[in-house]
Amino acid sequence: MTLQLCWPRPPITNHPAEGSDHPRRRDFAKPHQHHQPQRIPRFFRMKLARMSVGFTLIELMITITLLGIFAALAVPSFSTMINNNRTQAASNEVYGLLQYARGIAAQNRTNYSVCLSNGEWTVKKTCSSSEALRTLARAPSVDVKASTNPIVFHGNGTATFPNEESAENGTIYICHDADPASGFTMIVQKSGSARIFPRGKKDAMSDMSTCQP
Repeated sequence: MTLQLCWPRPPITNHPAEGSDHPRRRDFAKPHQHHQPQRIPRFFRMKLARMSVGFTLIELMITITLLGIFAALAVPSFSTMINNNRTQAASNEVYGLLQYARGIAAQNRTNYSVCLSNGEWTVKKTCSSSEALRTLARAPSVDVKASTNPIVFHGNGTATFPNEESAENGTIYICHDADPASGFTMIVQKSGSARIFPRGKKDAMSDMSTCQP
């Protein structure tokens, strides 16, 4: 005969033992903490309120006044820059026209004339010819005047001035609104070479005093 000893089984429970670190135990043991939202300081709240409203009338008036001052200072400088650019471009175009006339005369071994008529420069066989090889129209508000007209380039590259046979060179003035301070002086020598002096200079040292030949 066999004897079996049965010990009573402890009751099953879902609660952890006392003192246990079980998460469920901590949930029951510690109440949930409710975080209070942090209050924004009054100074920043007033700042945000002003930013959301927009510009005030005084701020707008100050901004418009400053813009007007900057525009008044910038417009004259901008106009001067445009006029200077026009004068510079006109002097470069006249110089290029002279170089073209000299080059085509040397290439064809014959004479070609640079003629000025009604503010328009042309390269022709003679100024009385109706056929122009190249034309340079007058730029707006830019005057180009010459001390001698025409300038004749020969097949050997030299230049002569039929209307001023005694002249050592021909002088060309390029000015905007007859202002010599912003103008250019160009010298065409009998050797055929041309030279442009710096703005406002009639030679290497002296200032321009007029735009008239």
